[in-house]
Amino acid sequence: MPMKKRRVTSADIARAAGVSQATVSYVINDVPTQSISPTTRARILEAATSLGYTPYGPAKTLATGRSNLVLMVLPGWPIGYAFSAALDEVETRLAAVGISLLMYRIIRPSQRTPSHGRPSGRSRSSASTPSTRPRLARCVTPALR
Repeated sequence: MPMKKRRVTSADIARAAGVSQATVSYVINDVPTQSISPTTRARILEAATSLGYTPYGPAKTLATGRSNLVLMVLPGWPIGYAFSAALDEVETRLAAVGISLLMYRIIRPSQRTPSHGRPSGRSRSSASTPSTRPRLARCVTPALR
């Protein structure tokens, strides 16, 4: 069984860039009240990129008190084209400001069929693009057809 790769942390970036972990945090979070030289900023961002750093969502949520998620609860009945198009527009506008839309479809026990599976919601991510939406629509969002 292959070993799971360890997540890159701000401490790893600090070591690679030769700066403090606090300085890394200021740069990664783009803190406007801290004055970091362009050379140091570039060194930190280069180290983050070369190490494959990606922000850890749950930690950022705890630190900022914001999840940048919007939950939309949808009914269990079929949704028409016009409403589906409106949902696409909402999702696009939220994604433009860094917010993800999570859609949850309520399915009553009497509405469950083998195609519905368990009574969980369906979600759509702002990571979808026009080229991936048809595939996502088939796989992830039967509630929106």
